Amino acid sequence: TDLSSAQPSKDVNLTPVAFSGSRAEGLLPPPDELVAMPLEQVRAQLNAKALEILDKQDLEAYAAYARFSEDYDEAIDRAWYVSSTPPKNVLLGYTLIRRVNSGAFGVVYEATSPEGEKVALKLLRRDVRTDSAMLQTFRRGVRSMKILQQHAVKGMVGFRDASEIPALVVMEWIDGPDLDELVKSKSLSDWHTIVRIAHDLAHVIFRAHKLTERVLHRDIRPPNVMVRNFWSGDDYEVVVTDFDLSWHIDSLEHSIVAKPLGFMAPEQLRRRDTRDSSQTRSALVDSFGFGMTLFYVLTSEVPVPDQQ
Repeated sequence: TDLSSAQPSKDVNLTPVAFSGSRAEGLLPPPDELVAMPLEQVRAQLNAKALEILDKQDLEAYAAYARFSEDYDEAIDRAWYVSSTPPKNVLLGYTLIRRVNSGAFGVVYEATSPEGEKVALKLLRRDVRTDSAMLQTFRRGVRSMKILQQHAVKGMVGFRDASEIPALVVMEWIDGPDLDELVKSKSLSDWHTIVRIAHDLAHVIFRAHKLTERVLHRDIRPPNVMVRNFWSGDDYEVVVTDFDLSWHIDSLEHSIVAKPLGFMAPEQLRRRDTRDSSQTRSALVDSFGFGMTLFYVLTSEVPVPDQQ
């Protein structure tokens, strides 16, 4: 009963994500002039204007932001270009070191913050900004991470910053493998370790569900569960990652189909009236992902959709 009734309230017109880092000075140049400027200057100018527009955080501001995005479409598109090779490896002040992972929604880089902290930076695909459903998903995910950070939920990856121009999220760097890597390397054979990881993962998910905001991950699967300091003895910690894009809007036509669907609850895979997403806004979805993750840990077999 608790699982099936744990549904967050519906949200409409989620706030665009404004980067809290560098701010440009002076008036925003016309679109044709801005697009010819150096990349970091383009990003700084665009984000400064975005912060200015979104200062009031009301419907009028959101409408103005939409007009701004349309007027500066070419410059915003150019802001997405990035490389891990110097000198083009600086993105909003973060220095990209190397590409460490890629998925259906974006690419993860090891990076260094302007303050020198080692971080993980996830840059979303370019087409996110022109897909309203995916953009809302990104905004919702950033809000979820901010809620978890505010409540200091133990076992959730630390949130650092996020930007919508380009769409990215910066998180703490986790030193350690994920469950997928541990299973593939046959490093999870001890029952004591398996039960402890399962126990700790259950508590991480449960703590998020028990918040007033009832944060649901909705994408619990082995690559999204990391084990910090796994190789250094018993002093390891289970950390849940990838909260930034965990709410999938029920839409299979997006790149969600590239994911191992067996970890997703059946209600996430069924097409239905998208106006009623209450079935997938349930803690039952995380319960299913948790169960299928343990199935994979114990059997090394990727679960098959509808054969659970």
